Amino acid sequence: MDIELMYIQPGKSTQNAYIKRFNRTARNEWLNMHIFNSITHAQNLATQWM
Repeated sequence: MDIELMYIQPGKSTQNAYIKRFNRTARNEWLNMHIFNSITHAQNLATQWM
């Protein structure tokens, strides 16, 4: 998987609205529901969630 870093202009938060929404959904539906034992545990649960 190729990932390209893209930066938004300062003060232009609407340029990353999709990422803000994804982060909020991930936090509400997944991150706040679990207590992780390790980074590996968190990675495995994240893979299952996605």
